Amino acid sequence: MRVLSSAPNDATLLSSPPPDFTCGWLGSIVTDAQGDIIATTAEVQTIQVSDLANPTPFECAEAAGIVYLDWLEPIAYDFVRIERDGVAIAEIAAGVGQYQDPGAQFGSTSVYQISGFSASVPSPPSSCSVTVDGIIDAPDALTCLDNGSGVLLSWQNHLPYSSLTVNRQGSLYQTLPADTSTFVDSSPIEGIPVIYEVMGAIGGELGEASECMIEIAGSAAYFIRGDVTTDGQLDLADPVTTLQHLFLDGDMPCASAADHDDSGSLDLADAVSLLSYLFSTGTPPAPPHPLPGTDPTPDSLGCLEPCPEADCSGGVEGDECLGAISIGLGSTDFDTTNMTSSIDAYDDLECPGNFLGAMFQDIWFEFTAPGSGSATFSLCSTEVLFDTDLVVYEGDCASLLQIGCSGDAAGCPFLTSEVQNIPVTSGTSYLVRVGGWNQDASGAGVLSITID
Repeated sequence: MRVLSSAPNDATLLSSPPPDFTCGWLGSIVTDAQGDIIATTAEVQTIQVSDLANPTPFECAEAAGIVYLDWLEPIAYDFVRIERDGVAIAEIAAGVGQYQDPGAQFGSTSVYQISGFSASVPSPPSSCSVTVDGIIDAPDALTCLDNGSGVLLSWQNHLPYSSLTVNRQGSLYQTLPADTSTFVDSSPIEGIPVIYEVMGAIGGELGEASECMIEIAGSAAYFIRGDVTTDGQLDLADPVTTLQHLFLDGDMPCASAADHDDSGSLDLADAVSLLSYLFSTGTPPAPPHPLPGTDPTPDSLGCLEPCPEADCSGGVEGDECLGAISIGLGSTDFDTTNMTSSIDAYDDLECPGNFLGAMFQDIWFEFTAPGSGSATFSLCSTEVLFDTDLVVYEGDCASLLQIGCSGDAAGCPFLTSEVQNIPVTSGTSYLVRVGGWNQDASGAGVLSITID
């Protein structure tokens, strides 16, 4: 072996030195296993010596077939060279710090290298790899931390997103402007693991999500006022449970939920008020309702069995608005056989003449529009075998705004439903409710959503 010290920044030739018998160097020889000398020839090797700092960090991401590169330059280079899969594709001026490559082959995984040059001497390369699949890559290095005043989310953007979306527990929580790389949830959910997702949008299309999870310790009980049994549903069982507790010494899962008017005490009026709300035109329960939360006026009632999940959905996924199933464009299979009937309001005056029914055994979906346009929500298919009702809302479960409805759509088989020409905005979430015309109308089906 030949060792060189103090080699300069340049291409250096390595070759075998001639024999030097004064020090016992016989030259380059190779022996076989028996110790016999094998005839060889020497070759000259060239290596690149460089102590230049390399560009770092070097990141790559892809969207719509274009690979986006970005990096930092620790010293002032003369220029920067970029290679893809060992072939130089660009030399650009120093200090730019980013490059877009539209030439990567779709479906391939490409390795990029970048070197800074000074006086024609390159730095050691920095590398990254990316798969070109047409999908908008997620923001990178997402973390969520308890910063004492909420949950701090931070991430890195390696793509030119037009906006960013933050989801909490699978539902849209906040839409942020381009170039945002931090967000503070100042009203975090306490006491259970909470999942945050961050997605970037380009050209109205949402990309893949980065995800982090955090659990913040807390003693506050989450409940929905009126949901005495804490099963995620307001129904007859709730006032009955209150009455049994008051007069038959029955169990009380959540006294705070039974306190209809948030007076801090339980009495007959609470059960009567809830019955009136459920089956007449009575006053709705005091907050937290209809969304879950903690008691805004803490008292001694408490909640022995608070919601097991922060959304208090309970039961079967999709059975209530708060447990709506997240869906996207295309077709979604569903089955309403095990669903209960929700009490949320709807108005058949917005779709006169097509026999919107009683919305029995309804199922809820949450659809976030990936782009803007005119949407169609359709059950118009031979795959739906019962008489359906269909309602589309804007807003959240606490402030439902009906924007479309259908009972028996013209030309559809089996008295199924279809809502057309609903204007939707990219990144906005919509709630879709599918039910049966009467108590005998339930079963399996397919919901299709398209945007023109």
